[in-house]
Amino acid sequence: MNKLKAYIPVFFLIYLFADRMLAAEAILPLQIFFPGNFNGKTVELTDNLTFSSSDAHKIPDLIATFKKEKKNTLVFAAGNNSSIYEPLSFLVKGKIETELVKRCEPVAFSASPSDIEILDLKSDKTHLKNLLFTNAVSKKVPHPFKTFETWNLDGKTLYFFNFISAALCEHLPIQKWESFEADDFERTLRRLELKFKDSDITVSTVYASKEETEKLASTLKRLKGTHFVINATNEKEFPFYPFTAPIIEGNVYKFSLKNGNTALPLLNIIFKNTGSPRVTLRMLPLDKYNDKTGNNSFSDFEKQVKDYIFEPFRVISTKEKASTGANYIKPVAHAILTKRALNTDAALMIEPNQRHINNNVINLGRLLKAIDNDRIFVIRLKGNTLKKLTESLVSAYGKDKIAIAGCEFKYFAGKTVDFKISGISAESGKTYSLATTQATLGDSIARNVFKKDMLQPFNGHFLWDIWKNNLKTIKIPNDVIFE
Repeated sequence: MNKLKAYIPVFFLIYLFADRMLAAEAILPLQIFFPGNFNGKTVELTDNLTFSSSDAHKIPDLIATFKKEKKNTLVFAAGNNSSIYEPLSFLVKGKIETELVKRCEPVAFSASPSDIEILDLKSDKTHLKNLLFTNAVSKKVPHPFKTFETWNLDGKTLYFFNFISAALCEHLPIQKWESFEADDFERTLRRLELKFKDSDITVSTVYASKEETEKLASTLKRLKGTHFVINATNEKEFPFYPFTAPIIEGNVYKFSLKNGNTALPLLNIIFKNTGSPRVTLRMLPLDKYNDKTGNNSFSDFEKQVKDYIFEPFRVISTKEKASTGANYIKPVAHAILTKRALNTDAALMIEPNQRHINNNVINLGRLLKAIDNDRIFVIRLKGNTLKKLTESLVSAYGKDKIAIAGCEFKYFAGKTVDFKISGISAESGKTYSLATTQATLGDSIARNVFKKDMLQPFNGHFLWDIWKNNLKTIKIPNDVIFE
């Protein structure tokens, strides 16, 4: 009996520690899918003017299958879905990608600057109000975005954020940009005054430079809770963080998202009663999964744009050019159409990237495949500055590579002589309006000439729109446009 009494404290300790061990091992599993990062390529227009669908259309069915098996499964739409540089995404204003994401039933919608830029303000008002833009600050009128979204899960609160750098919003059309501005990330968190608990989780998509993203991560690290910082990249950007092994810094987990047309990101979080959560990140390869209904999901959009894409804009007769010949758009044609469409004094741009049109029937589809899209800006500058800009670009690239309309001059020994605008000698101190492309504005030679305050707010004009809306109506002979 005495021996048994001696063992009682031992049994009690074992029971006590076992109870604590079981408590520590009690787990709460959570799965979060991140559909998005499509970059406007869920359906692409091929060189033969056919439609090619990516594997992204499998995503809604794939998520639905997981939801049946796992109770705590959420969807956070990552954004970065649309692109002004992809013909079909541009023509239907991102609706293909938007509808695909909606079928995934997300609890929150992120948006990239490209998603906001491409939205149709008239028809997409409801969707615009569902988009997260955490650091947006209203100016004169309230902005339309959500600041954050929350989700309660067994006593834990999940916060969904979307941060966008002000630098990436500079080229948003003024119609969408005039009601708000992008605030500093850290100042935004202070302004929101959210009192996070240790059990809370934040999930943030971030569209910013690596420096800004790291600064946000450092700010979150000082706050209670567990924080996930997500970098969404496009094809031209190098990802900041790994795709499948998050970088862990204290209570902050950082990772990047893969191209959403080939992989579906899945974040698994197992929260213990004590200690750090166990986190795994997978990029589910979409080519490994069967397609049930996805291929039919864009048929309505195909019907909408098919006739439009094949509608003839111009027909080059065999008298003008042999039917077997390839047609190339003359650089000057871009400037002529742009000047007339925007009613500026002149248009000047470096020749856009373009390809031959191997057909004498010029339709919208062939135009969009032949020309790279670009934003069109209007600059107001003095006559002497316009003369210097023209002179500098022609000297650097040659007259054949610079598209010019509204300006006449003679070029000799690196100098422009007898410089005229609309047939009248340019006045050095007079202000003129000039239409140009974003690519031209970004050129190092052009940047040395014009000042930023000459730039007018971006009004949402695109090179593709210039051609789409004016080639049929503006009477310009074919031999002026094509060679």
